Amino acid sequence: MKLFKLIKHLKSKYLTKKERSQIKDIIRIIEISINKKFIFWENQEEIDFENIKNIEKICKMIFKLHFPIQYIENVVKFGELKLIINPHTLIPRPETEILIEKVYQIVENYQLKEKFKKIILIDFGTGSGNIILLLLKKLKHIPMIPIGIDISFNALQIAQKNSIINNVPIILLNHSNINIIKKNLCDQTIFILISNPPYLTKKEMKKELYFEPDNALLTPKKTFYYNQLISFFMKNKIQNFLLFFEIDQKTLKKIIPKLKKNKINYRILHIQRKIFLLEISRLKK
Repeated sequence: MKLFKLIKHLKSKYLTKKERSQIKDIIRIIEISINKKFIFWENQEEIDFENIKNIEKICKMIFKLHFPIQYIENVVKFGELKLIINPHTLIPRPETEILIEKVYQIVENYQLKEKFKKIILIDFGTGSGNIILLLLKKLKHIPMIPIGIDISFNALQIAQKNSIINNVPIILLNHSNINIIKKNLCDQTIFILISNPPYLTKKEMKKELYFEPDNALLTPKKTFYYNQLISFFMKNKIQNFLLFFEIDQKTLKKIIPKLKKNKINYRILHIQRKIFLLEISRLKK
């Protein structure tokens, strides 16, 4: 089948009128299947039967089953990073780039380098490592001990590869080892934690998220991970910390009363739509 006829066939078979703008995804699927960039094709180019079968299979996965095309590509751009991803890691979102930019600006304004001898940066639920790696790129002038923490060993392997690819060294820990960070502290240590923890319930799951890892999305209770992390820093009497959370509107409304009751310093910044950045701080130095 000639290339232009194949594109027309796939467009009519897999895209509704409202989805016609997704023609770029069809072109990308063909590129992936035959390992050739679109700019090098000719309209009259023939696509053989085996390639057409593979293209049809991928189109069905993406347009009918809602399998993310990013997992087929395996590599995505995130800010200035090139990241490997797979179904063990979340697909990085544009709003997370906004989150990182806001955190970067806030950390810069605190002038931590002049105030503390040791700065420990923690990314809880690191996944592909996108958050900590991009933030470290932006804060490369500040000496930090960077730690990525995740419940998934498979995700930690991907984060390690991305650390090497982007030449940004990080320490990676399974979540069960989080207590390690309490050792060898001094009064002039500050912790910066940034996290986009799971905050969706099963009822809130959308079909386009079904192929992304449950342990990175689902929570038994909206506030579960937020409360766990906040309590960790409060109960262990850690003197200096900045906690940054990506959080949705529903969860935020549940968290705020507890913060007020316990007289915990916080502020809220809008990111995008109903997504917010929650900053929680305690600076004793």
